[in-house]
Amino acid sequence: MYDRIKGIKEVFLPPYPKEASQEMINYLREIERNLRELSRRTYTDTESSFTEVGDIQEEIESIQEEIESILEDLETGLEKISYLESDVIDIKSDINSLNNQINGINSRINGIDSQINGINSQINGINSQLSSLQNTVNSLSTRISNLERRVGAGGIARPGTPYLYQMFFDSNLGKPIWWSGSNWVDSEGNIV
Repeated sequence: MYDRIKGIKEVFLPPYPKEASQEMINYLREIERNLRELSRRTYTDTESSFTEVGDIQEEIESIQEEIESILEDLETGLEKISYLESDVIDIKSDINSLNNQINGINSRINGIDSQINGINSQINGINSQLSSLQNTVNSLSTRISNLERRVGAGGIARPGTPYLYQMFFDSNLGKPIWWSGSNWVDSEGNIV
Protein backbone atom coordinates (compact mmCIF):
# COMPACT_ATOMS: atom_id res chain seq x y z
CA MET A 1 0.00 0.00 0.00
CA TYR A 2 2.80 2.42 0.87
CA ASP A 3 4.85 1.53 -2.18
CA ARG A 4 2.77 3.91 -4.32
CA ILE A 5 3.16 6.79 -1.85
CA LYS A 6 6.85 7.12 -1.23
CA GLY A 7 7.91 8.89 1.90
CA ILE A 8 4.61 8.62 3.84
CA LYS A 9 5.80 5.83 6.08
CA GLU A 10 9.02 7.57 6.95
CA VAL A 11 7.44 10.98 7.56
CA PHE A 12 3.91 10.38 8.86
CA LEU A 13 4.02 7.06 10.74
CA PRO A 14 5.28 7.09 14.33
CA PRO A 15 7.24 4.06 15.63
CA TYR A 16 5.05 0.94 15.97
CA PRO A 17 4.22 0.11 19.64
CA LYS A 18 5.11 -3.31 21.07
CA GLU A 19 1.85 -3.99 22.95
CA ALA A 20 -1.76 -3.78 21.66
CA SER A 21 -3.29 -1.69 24.38
CA GLN A 22 -4.00 1.98 25.01
CA GLU A 23 -0.61 2.63 23.46
CA MET A 24 -1.88 0.97 20.22
CA ILE A 25 -4.99 3.18 20.21
CA ASN A 26 -2.82 6.29 20.61
CA TYR A 27 -0.56 5.04 17.81
CA LEU A 28 -3.49 4.66 15.41
CA ARG A 29 -4.90 8.08 16.32
CA GLU A 30 -1.52 9.67 15.56
CA ILE A 31 -1.55 7.99 12.14
CA GLU A 32 -5.06 9.31 11.51
CA ARG A 33 -4.00 12.89 12.38
CA ASN A 34 -0.98 12.64 10.09
CA LEU A 35 -3.09 11.35 7.22
CA ARG A 36 -5.64 14.17 7.62
CA GLU A 37 -2.77 16.67 7.49
CA LEU A 38 -1.47 14.96 4.37
CA SER A 39 -4.87 15.20 2.65
CA ARG A 40 -5.01 19.00 3.25
CA ARG A 41 -1.77 19.84 1.54
CA THR A 42 0.45 18.74 -1.27
CA TYR A 43 3.71 17.32 -0.05
CA THR A 44 6.93 17.21 -1.95
CA ASP A 45 9.94 15.25 -0.78
CA THR A 46 13.31 14.68 -2.38
CA GLU A 47 12.25 11.53 -4.25
CA SER A 48 8.91 12.47 -5.84
CA SER A 49 6.09 14.91 -5.72
CA PHE A 50 2.51 14.18 -4.88
CA THR A 51 0.45 15.37 -7.79
CA GLU A 52 -2.20 12.75 -7.87
CA VAL A 53 -4.15 14.09 -4.92
CA GLY A 54 -7.29 12.12 -5.84
CA ASP A 55 -5.50 8.75 -5.63
CA ILE A 56 -3.84 9.78 -2.43
CA GLN A 57 -7.17 10.93 -1.00
CA GLU A 58 -8.74 7.53 -1.76
CA GLU A 59 -5.78 5.75 -0.23
CA ILE A 60 -6.03 7.95 2.85
CA GLU A 61 -9.74 7.25 3.22
CA SER A 62 -9.08 3.51 2.86
CA ILE A 63 -6.42 3.71 5.56
CA GLN A 64 -8.76 5.73 7.79
CA GLU A 65 -11.45 3.05 7.42
CA GLU A 66 -8.92 0.36 8.35
CA ILE A 67 -7.83 2.41 11.36
CA GLU A 68 -11.44 2.87 12.50
CA SER A 69 -12.02 -0.88 12.15
CA ILE A 70 -8.85 -1.63 14.15
CA LEU A 71 -9.92 0.88 16.83
CA GLU A 72 -13.33 -0.79 17.12
CA ASP A 73 -11.66 -4.20 17.39
CA LEU A 74 -9.32 -2.85 20.07
CA GLU A 75 -12.19 -1.36 22.06
CA THR A 76 -14.07 -4.67 21.84
CA GLY A 77 -10.91 -6.49 22.97
CA LEU A 78 -10.48 -4.09 25.89
CA GLU A 79 -14.10 -4.70 26.96
CA LYS A 80 -13.47 -8.46 26.86
CA ILE A 81 -10.32 -7.96 28.94
CA SER A 82 -12.39 -5.97 31.43
CA TYR A 83 -14.89 -8.85 31.69
CA LEU A 84 -12.03 -11.30 32.14
CA GLU A 85 -10.54 -9.13 34.89
CA SER A 86 -13.90 -9.28 36.68
CA ASP A 87 -13.94 -13.07 36.31
CA VAL A 88 -10.38 -13.27 37.67
CA ILE A 89 -11.41 -11.21 40.72
CA ASP A 90 -14.37 -13.58 41.30
CA ILE A 91 -12.08 -16.62 40.99
CA LYS A 92 -9.58 -15.08 43.44
CA SER A 93 -12.43 -14.50 45.89
CA ASP A 94 -13.55 -18.12 45.50
CA ILE A 95 -9.97 -19.32 46.06
CA ASN A 96 -9.69 -17.20 49.23
CA SER A 97 -12.97 -18.65 50.48
CA LEU A 98 -11.74 -22.19 49.78
CA ASN A 99 -8.45 -21.43 51.55
CA ASN A 100 -10.39 -20.24 54.61
CA GLN A 101 -12.45 -23.45 54.56
CA ILE A 102 -9.29 -25.55 54.23
CA ASN A 103 -7.72 -23.69 57.16
CA GLY A 104 -10.85 -24.40 59.23
CA ILE A 105 -10.71 -28.09 58.32
CA ASN A 106 -6.99 -28.23 59.17
CA SER A 107 -7.74 -26.62 62.53
CA ARG A 108 -10.42 -29.25 63.22
CA ILE A 109 -8.03 -32.02 62.16
CA ASN A 110 -5.40 -30.65 64.57
CA GLY A 111 -8.02 -30.67 67.35
CA ILE A 112 -8.94 -34.28 66.53
CA ASP A 113 -5.25 -35.24 66.48
CA SER A 114 -4.87 -33.67 69.91
CA GLN A 115 -7.87 -35.64 71.19
CA ILE A 116 -6.47 -38.86 69.68
CA ASN A 117 -3.14 -38.20 71.42
CA GLY A 118 -5.01 -37.70 74.71
CA ILE A 119 -6.92 -40.95 74.18
CA ASN A 120 -3.68 -42.76 73.33
CA SER A 121 -2.16 -41.46 76.57
CA GLN A 122 -5.19 -42.74 78.51
CA ILE A 123 -4.95 -46.12 76.74
CA ASN A 124 -1.25 -46.32 77.63
CA GLY A 125 -2.12 -45.54 81.26
CA ILE A 126 -4.84 -48.20 81.27
CA ASN A 127 -2.44 -50.71 79.69
CA SER A 128 0.10 -49.92 82.39
CA GLN A 129 -2.55 -50.42 85.09
CA LEU A 130 -3.67 -53.69 83.45
CA SER A 131 -0.08 -54.89 83.35
CA SER A 132 0.31 -54.03 87.03
CA LEU A 133 -2.98 -55.79 87.83
CA GLN A 134 -1.88 -58.85 85.86
CA ASN A 135 1.36 -58.93 87.88
CA THR A 136 -0.69 -58.70 91.09
CA VAL A 137 -3.00 -61.54 89.93
CA ASN A 138 0.03 -63.66 89.03
CA SER A 139 1.57 -62.96 92.43
CA LEU A 140 -1.69 -63.85 94.19
CA SER A 141 -2.03 -66.99 92.11
CA THR A 142 1.48 -68.06 93.11
CA ARG A 143 0.72 -67.35 96.77
CA ILE A 144 -2.55 -69.33 96.57
CA SER A 145 -0.72 -72.25 94.96
CA ASN A 146 1.87 -72.13 97.74
CA LEU A 147 -0.89 -72.04 100.37
CA GLU A 148 -2.73 -74.94 98.74
CA ARG A 149 0.51 -76.91 98.69
CA ARG A 150 1.06 -76.11 102.36
CA VAL A 151 -2.51 -76.80 103.38
CA GLY A 152 -2.87 -79.78 101.16
CA ALA A 153 -5.99 -80.77 99.34
CA GLY A 154 -7.80 -81.53 102.57
CA GLY A 155 -9.99 -84.53 103.14
CA ILE A 156 -9.55 -87.61 105.35
CA ALA A 157 -6.22 -88.99 104.00
CA ARG A 158 -3.36 -87.12 105.67
CA PRO A 159 -0.07 -86.65 103.72
CA GLY A 160 2.31 -89.57 104.19
CA THR A 161 5.57 -87.56 104.35
CA PRO A 162 4.66 -84.13 105.62
CA TYR A 163 7.21 -81.38 106.13
CA LEU A 164 7.62 -79.53 109.40
CA TYR A 165 4.62 -77.30 110.23
CA GLN A 166 2.73 -78.44 107.11
CA MET A 167 -0.94 -77.58 107.36
CA PHE A 168 -3.76 -79.96 106.41
CA PHE A 169 -7.54 -79.51 106.69
CA ASP A 170 -8.99 -82.69 108.16
CA SER A 171 -12.57 -82.94 106.93
CA ASN A 172 -13.44 -85.61 109.55
CA LEU A 173 -12.45 -83.19 112.31
CA GLY A 174 -13.70 -80.10 110.43
CA LYS A 175 -10.63 -78.07 111.30
CA PRO A 176 -7.04 -77.45 110.17
CA ILE A 177 -4.18 -79.44 111.70
CA TRP A 178 -0.35 -79.07 111.58
CA TRP A 179 2.54 -81.49 111.49
CA SER A 180 4.80 -80.86 114.48
CA GLY A 181 7.60 -83.07 113.25
CA SER A 182 6.32 -86.17 115.11
CA ASN A 183 2.50 -85.80 115.32
CA TRP A 184 -0.48 -83.94 113.82
CA VAL A 185 -1.75 -81.27 116.21
CA ASP A 186 -4.68 -78.83 116.21
CA SER A 187 -4.44 -75.08 116.82
CA GLU A 188 -4.36 -75.65 120.59
CA GLY A 189 -1.43 -78.09 120.40
CA ASN A 190 -3.53 -81.24 121.07
CA ILE A 191 -2.43 -84.37 119.21
CA VAL A 192 -5.17 -85.44 116.81
